[in-house]
Amino acid sequence: MDGDDVLREQLGRLLDGAQAHIRPQELFERFPLDRINAALPGVPYTPWQLLEHLRLAQRDILDYVSDGDYQELTFPDGYWPTAEGKASETEWRSSVEQFLADLDALRTIARDPDRDLMAPLQRNPEHTLLRELLIIGNHNSYHLGQLVVMHRAQA
Repeated sequence: MDGDDVLREQLGRLLDGAQAHIRPQELFERFPLDRINAALPGVPYTPWQLLEHLRLAQRDILDYVSDGDYQELTFPDGYWPTAEGKASETEWRSSVEQFLADLDALRTIARDPDRDLMAPLQRNPEHTLLRELLIIGNHNSYHLGQLVVMHRAQA
């Protein structure tokens, strides 16, 4: 494997949750559905609101690095559901499915040798595909870790 292959493999592992991070699929399979809207003292969002934040932010990055029209979200409101927002089990499952599908699309992009990781993006020449993949990998691992803590605190 050359350096590019190694980098792509490591990016894929970061997005997969492999190595030092939890795999998103495993977390969502174990998360108790009766706790998705449960508030914890001192935490400004529920598990579902955090999942929606993860989904929205990840989708934004996917749209940003993909071809086609990109509509920039307003910050911070475009990245979070309303504070009063609650989800049904069906809505939770739908959010999980969308999050995992978009994550799979980002993994595919990361491992695609035809996508130049270092080339400036057309939308912003100061940004690269590598930058965006690292941002979402770090963002996901941080908030997935929070969901683990929320799950444990509710047990």
